[in-house]
Amino acid sequence: SSSSSSSSNTRAETTTTRRHEREDVAWYDYTQRSVDSPLGRSIYEIQLRQWFQAILAIGKQPRNTVLLLRAQDFVRQPQALYQRILQFVGVNDSYAPPPELWNQTLPKTDLVVPPAETMALLVTPEHRQELDAFFRPYQERLPGMLRHFGMAYAQP
Repeated sequence: SSSSSSSSNTRAETTTTRRHEREDVAWYDYTQRSVDSPLGRSIYEIQLRQWFQAILAIGKQPRNTVLLLRAQDFVRQPQALYQRILQFVGVNDSYAPPPELWNQTLPKTDLVVPPAETMALLVTPEHRQELDAFFRPYQERLPGMLRHFGMAYAQP
């Protein structure tokens, strides 16, 4: 009986080790191919596709392991998105922090949702056109790629 139990533990440890090795390989692969620049970090289609491929490589489904949220939505509706996060990770979502907590920890910041006047100072119309042209192909591919991996997509 002890021999059977020992054999069972060894198989479980081997399975766990293999799973971790697959995760490590997937992570290494992701980090080697990721783009490390402000523009590159803004190409969500490539980053998310790489993440989703890495998740699939370890035998998991992206829709069960990744929750996509937009920062501006979190700033605008922190409580609703907080509840959504709790539900996604399987935590009791009945806890609602007092409203003053949101005001203390999630100030409405120009860094997350800059007003139009601030953006006008930072980006000239010409630069805006260049950025729009640069990002357009990635933004156009994003909804289809997300659907391909079974992810919900909310238009901004």
